[in-house]
Amino acid sequence: MLVRKVHLQQRHPGDLRPARTPPEPAAVLRADQLSGDVPRALYHLIGRAHGWTARRCWDAHDWEQHHARPDREIWVARYRRAHVGFAELAVHGSDVQIKYLGLMRSFQGRGLGGQFLTEITRQAWRMHERVAGAPVVRRVVLTTSSLDGPSALSNYLARGYSVVDRTTARCRLPVPAGALYRVMARP
Repeated sequence: MLVRKVHLQQRHPGDLRPARTPPEPAAVLRADQLSGDVPRALYHLIGRAHGWTARRCWDAHDWEQHHARPDREIWVARYRRAHVGFAELAVHGSDVQIKYLGLMRSFQGRGLGGQFLTEITRQAWRMHERVAGAPVVRRVVLTTSSLDGPSALSNYLARGYSVVDRTTARCRLPVPAGALYRVMARP
């Protein structure tokens, strides 16, 4: 499968153009406020449709070790009583990368994606305040691809991100994008 990638950035906190708050906004929470299984399940549920495969074989211990890293933060969107969004921030020198960001497809189209991206971007710009020894954030970066939701790129552009580069790569996915599946909790 041929995958088109678009690499984007913001170079100043003032670049952020916040989305309108939806009539029923989601709560955005750091994953350390939740059970350890919630982020792992969301990564699989949301990521399967977008080709997120890097952590497919991780067990609870792998997730726990990764989550304990001070240069990483996992965030979750909760809408009503359902956990519907997953995001991960990673510090790379004075850059913060939005490594993952996604919503469950059944919750897209309600304004939650713009709200979630706005809050995650704000948190990215302030990450140096939470990570000891991290330099002041100079740039927030992310990559979207043709595997992402149909509104992903337009959402990033509307929030003030600018395109840095476009690439194309051949990618082999373990399952077709959008395939149905069930995540089973491991004992």
